[in-house]
Amino acid sequence: LNGSLETDSDADGIPDNWTRFHFPGGTGGYDTTDYVHGTKSYKFTHPGGTGNGGGYLESDYIFFNHLYAPALTMAYKVSASGMKFEVVARFFDRNRTFLGEKTLLSSTSNWTEWTLLLIQNFRIDYATTEYVKFRIVCGKDDTNVAGSIWIDGIGLDQHPVQHSVLETINQGRVGTYYYYYVDVGTVWTINMPN
Repeated sequence: LNGSLETDSDADGIPDNWTRFHFPGGTGGYDTTDYVHGTKSYKFTHPGGTGNGGGYLESDYIFFNHLYAPALTMAYKVSASGMKFEVVARFFDRNRTFLGEKTLLSSTSNWTEWTLLLIQNFRIDYATTEYVKFRIVCGKDDTNVAGSIWIDGIGLDQHPVQHSVLETINQGRVGTYYYYYVDVGTVWTINMPN
């Protein structure tokens, strides 16, 4: 997965195992000054203006089906609360034929501090799903709000009922999509109810 986004073996500015896309006017790249895991995060900037946007990273194929559907975790931060941040799951069959997609989170009401997001127990709408690609959209082009969005520390957790955050995040907000939880502290072990 290269969820820390640290590894870029070909030095092209795009994390290994991820694909980058820019919306019109958008930019994206590493940020070595603002991060929560390792030594850098990935930042997209939306310049403002109708039809413009930031961009997104899309993961490589990840084994994923009705029997094995780990929770998705990540840290993110926005510079302007009204920017659109989305997490989309794109489903594929065993031959890697595209089946469809589902927006797991779409928000224009975001915190301007580093926030831990946990998405779990979401429905898989396609019975023949064997793989998923996660698309993390930072500054979607349908929302005219200028600013930047940082992402870091992306992970898959096989045991979503108990989720441990081993890295220090210098703020006290934890969000779970479909279920919401807020805690104050810097290092968390959070037990989520079934």
